Amino acid sequence: MHVLIAEDERKMATSLKRSLEQENHSVGIAFDGHDALEMAQGLEYDAIVLNVMLPGIDGLEVIRRLRKTGNKTPILALSARNTVSDVVKGLDLGAHDYISKPFHFEEFLARLRSVSRCAALQFPPIIKNFREARAREYREIIKDLTKLSTPSQHKRLRSHAKRLRSRFQEIVAVDFFHSPLQAHVEKLLKRAESDANRTSTAPVHGNLHARDYRQKLWVTRHRPGVDRCGSSWLIRRFIDPKARFGFADEAHVPPQGIAYDMYHGGFGHRGDDCTFETLAKEFRIRNRKVDIIAEIIHDADVLDDKFGRHEGFGINEVLKGWARRNISDNELLERGVELFEGLYESLT
Repeated sequence: MHVLIAEDERKMATSLKRSLEQENHSVGIAFDGHDALEMAQGLEYDAIVLNVMLPGIDGLEVIRRLRKTGNKTPILALSARNTVSDVVKGLDLGAHDYISKPFHFEEFLARLRSVSRCAALQFPPIIKNFREARAREYREIIKDLTKLSTPSQHKRLRSHAKRLRSRFQEIVAVDFFHSPLQAHVEKLLKRAESDANRTSTAPVHGNLHARDYRQKLWVTRHRPGVDRCGSSWLIRRFIDPKARFGFADEAHVPPQGIAYDMYHGGFGHRGDDCTFETLAKEFRIRNRKVDIIAEIIHDADVLDDKFGRHEGFGINEVLKGWARRNISDNELLERGVELFEGLYESLT
């Protein structure tokens, strides 16, 4: 069973993940409502364990939005709330069951099995097989788009994006049961098409020289988090010691600015890499401490537990706390840079 755990108490989320994996289930984790909604809409799960008191978008709103878009994944609502009105609201919005904290894992597992059986009732074998077939086809497009996201493939991107768009439309035409991956692939295709229409200035992977990027204006999105702050530290420490940093949305990056960690163009996520990893590879930064920090940032930003590093989650929470104090983007970034400088010096 493939399960999504949406729980902001990291200790509990990690514990549930470990216990479910011991029962031979695969598990994804989201720590706030925004990530939970994006993961639930972008991937197929057999069940969702959802804390109704998530930060960002609360769990009840996540349920409402999922059901509004036709997502019927069984949901086990999880919360310290246990009043009748809370339970009724969660169930009325579309949760299949409700369990209050604290609970025994055996009861939790039994309830999870129960809600997962709802999927079997909702989707007879023929429908399930149909959805799995469409999911495989969508994943092939995702695989091709990932390969084309590298700078060396930019020249091929335009023609291949058109081909993949045509293939996507063919799949959509027979996707009668609306696979959750459809919306995710649509978003990836739009990003690829946008990138294809831009003039690429990015050289072949790994051939950049820091001397060509000195005393520049580096531009990123507002309210920097762990990846943007870490990337800013990397730029100033290893690429451009006199770097100036600015903030803008996608449509208003100044012509002289070097975009990073934007959704389109510049230095950003490429394939499975976060922006920090992209910069380190492009500028061939070979440093053991940087490699460790790259792993820390990757796990905190991509949330795939690829390296089993958890230090970055603490850094990200500190940055979120500062952001809530309404300090400026520039001060938030500078504080984040100092955090990473301290982390770098602490590593042996």
